[in-house]
Amino acid sequence: MHPQTPAGSSAELRKAVTRARKRQLERYRGYDVLFNARLTHTMLQTFCPLGQEQTKLMKQAYETYPLNMRTYDKIIRLARTIADLEDEDVITTMHLAEALQYRELKSFYRQTTGNGICDLNSTREESGLR
Repeated sequence: MHPQTPAGSSAELRKAVTRARKRQLERYRGYDVLFNARLTHTMLQTFCPLGQEQTKLMKQAYETYPLNMRTYDKIIRLARTIADLEDEDVITTMHLAEALQYRELKSFYRQTTGNGICDLNSTREESGLR
């Protein structure tokens, strides 16, 4: 017997991914796109509209973090995927916050030395860990 993760069992996660995949196929029927990851900037505006609160959060993130438009779009694509996994039609502030959190973790682990290899010792020292 496998322990369950906070998000659920492997079978539950598999079902959620299958449902999300089906949602994406239905959403993009008739378009030259199968996955959220393939959405262009223009398609994001059509398929991933943000409400006032979500737009405000993304503006704050854009001003706070070193985001370019490509990274900004990636965050919205990821938030759309998170919403799909939760069977949500609308991207919420929580979906965007989760996507931004993953981006920050990625940035943390991408701290590299000059040769492109992650230097965990300097990362630990910078964060105060030993």
